[in-house]
Amino acid sequence: MTVKNILVDTSVSVCLLTTNSVPVKPQIKEQILSCHPYVIGEIAVGKLDNRHFVMDYLLGLYQINVAKQNDVLQFMVDYERYGAGFSYIDLHLLYPAINSPQTSLWTLDRKLLRFATRFGVAYQPDD
Repeated sequence: MTVKNILVDTSVSVCLLTTNSVPVKPQIKEQILSCHPYVIGEIAVGKLDNRHFVMDYLLGLYQINVAKQNDVLQFMVDYERYGAGFSYIDLHLLYPAINSPQTSLWTLDRKLLRFATRFGVAYQPDD
């Protein structure tokens, strides 16, 4: 079996940590949940009821390497993502998903999901 890296965005991370409303199928245990340092930072600056637990959990996930700024900005130009409603963090999530074999992006954001689906890197819990 090939191990698949599932990169979770902020929306999924928050749901997993606060509401448990994101469906997590048993097969996810055979895959690696990973997080981007920028997502961890985005969550860290928010109000957290159980800060110690949340930060320990997030920091315990496999962390994707931060791409070089020039690479992400070139990616934005190449795929015309400027002025399209994507944040800089969104681009930092899309870049490794599209450029790393066996990496998919799990998001609840519709626009991000559409773009990831277009490139075959969107993770769906039913996969």
